[in-house]
Amino acid sequence: MLTRRCWLSAVISTMLISASAWADQQTIDQMSHFGVKVAVEDNFAAQHGVNCAASGGDWGACYQATITLTNPGAALQSHDWAIWFSGIRQVLATDNDQFRITHVVGDLHKIEPTETFRGFPAGGSIVLPVINEYWQLSLSDVLPRWYVTSSQGTPKVIAATATENLSEITTLPASQWKRTPDDANILMTAENRYLKNQLTSPVPAAELRGHILPTPRSVEITAGNVSLKQGIAADLRALPADSANVITEEFREAGVRTDGSYPVITAIDPAGFKEEGLRKVLTGCKLVRSVLKLSATIALGYLTVCSH
Repeated sequence: MLTRRCWLSAVISTMLISASAWADQQTIDQMSHFGVKVAVEDNFAAQHGVNCAASGGDWGACYQATITLTNPGAALQSHDWAIWFSGIRQVLATDNDQFRITHVVGDLHKIEPTETFRGFPAGGSIVLPVINEYWQLSLSDVLPRWYVTSSQGTPKVIAATATENLSEITTLPASQWKRTPDDANILMTAENRYLKNQLTSPVPAAELRGHILPTPRSVEITAGNVSLKQGIAADLRALPADSANVITEEFREAGVRTDGSYPVITAIDPAGFKEEGLRKVLTGCKLVRSVLKLSATIALGYLTVCSH
């Protein structure tokens, strides 16, 4: 009899656990379809009566924002859930007693219901006013892919936040893009950038002669010019295959054919290596008899070919 009772107790316990896990998964599944919106309300909260320092804001700086959670489905009353999200700005406080937001570690935060949580109404939205540290000047301060968990069940990403288009989950009003009211920066819109570009003029080609990016350690500019319109004939046999491939690809990206006629040869120059405290890679590039000769030295197992 005792064995039978124990067996029945085990079965009932298993059924209860399974039912609980099923309910938790239902909660997760439903909340994974919630809408999420984060909006900046006031980047100048400290100037408008908010004691940012008392809230823990570094430099006494904070801003007010809102997190709006929208339930598109049936009413949800479960208290066993948590929404996890990453935000560049730490949440200092929230002004909705139905929720608490905890800073977990780094940029990770967690939204949970409190004892006063009254559930998510069917087809309704709940707004969480929050105070965040510093300010928000970019949509990327709000990171995507929020996810929901429960005591049991498999976590899920909230679908509305699974996007690279951050304007779908956060907004930054035109009046709120400055750090302080006296911030003199100009918002670089497409229109402003166009107007700024009208004030610039192309640098004459003659002034660009001899300018190489990345900048070599030294450059010797000779009187003559070399035309690569017909492409180059690169002899890169002195180089390791991976280095040769990089150089070939760079020429191609610059629009220079690598099956052309202008000779480019490479050579390893051990004599060019010098010991100067930490080993430095010295490089050379000389124009000799209409042949571009790239010389290089090997140091610490690395081969570099540049200009000198």
